[in-house]
Amino acid sequence: MRRTRFLIVAVLVCSFPTVSAVCTGRATYRVTFTSLWTSTSHPRQFPGNAHWSGLVGGSHNRMYTMWQPGGKSTTGMKNMAELGSQRTLLNEMRAQGSNVLDTLALRTIWSGTGTTSGNLDVDGSHSLVSLVTMIAPSPDWFAGVHGLDLCDQTTWRQSRTVDLFPYDAGTDSGLTFTSLDSVTNPQEPIHRLTGTSPNNSLSSFYGYPTVKRMATLGFV
Repeated sequence: MRRTRFLIVAVLVCSFPTVSAVCTGRATYRVTFTSLWTSTSHPRQFPGNAHWSGLVGGSHNRMYTMWQPGGKSTTGMKNMAELGSQRTLLNEMRAQGSNVLDTLALRTIWSGTGTTSGNLDVDGSHSLVSLVTMIAPSPDWFAGVHGLDLCDQTTWRQSRTVDLFPYDAGTDSGLTFTSLDSVTNPQEPIHRLTGTSPNNSLSSFYGYPTVKRMATLGFV
């Protein structure tokens, strides 16, 4: 009888969850979006009015997901990817209350290349960053990062640069940068655009052996 009790206690102790180490304090990062989209880097159907909507997003904890490949776009993500609108997405983030620490909304880049930057705060409970920008013109295409952790175990990263590639928000079925509106019904999951996805010769990315990065996002 004593032996049985001992075994039960041992199992309970061994299965007790440990607390993960986190960064302490608050950090402010300078976020810089740099566009690399040109008729040389992405020559197929390059639009004459290529530009980027204002970068939008913020810092948050693991209870909030702005977007992720395989997930469905919220109304805010849909409006951002189709219209370049920041408002609804920012409202969705603010409605998360304590799950979101800080938000960021930058200006439009009215060409295929250019830079824009702003400050974003993170802390030990909100070390993840999600940011997006519409590839324009396009049906519902965007670039960005999701759940990027700026905490390296217990230390804030000194700097980080991420290459950005095109994604489809799954809400419009247009195949080219200048396609007319074509609502996707039912809505599809968010997915990355490649030379074979969509596998249609009309696609603006069709045939690329590798779709090159379209921009970078830097944190210092």
